[in-house]
Amino acid sequence: MAEKGYEYIHSAWRQVSKRNLLSEVEISASTLKKWRLGGVKDNGEILLPKLIEDIHWSRVGSQKILYNIDLIKDFLHNQRNPEAHNRAIDLYLKSLPSSFEVASDLTREG
Repeated sequence: MAEKGYEYIHSAWRQVSKRNLLSEVEISASTLKKWRLGGVKDNGEILLPKLIEDIHWSRVGSQKILYNIDLIKDFLHNQRNPEAHNRAIDLYLKSLPSSFEVASDLTREG
């Protein structure tokens, strides 16, 4: 179950457009794209994406992408402390309705 006060603090993870994200954080659109997609450096080294799909960002339809601005701000703040950022990801995942246990009598058929 959720800790006391947990829902109040963590129930409003904001999903925003790229434009709104870039207006609130000081990164370029190209950096955001590299973080989302990964890429290849000039020397051929492959860069893995730093932002995780369905956690840091999500597709809505075939064209629109929304970003979890709170997790991206946390990512920026904790770039040198990935364990701290992983705790923020865990809090986010635990706040999703799909993570809550449902009483067994509500899930029975008939």
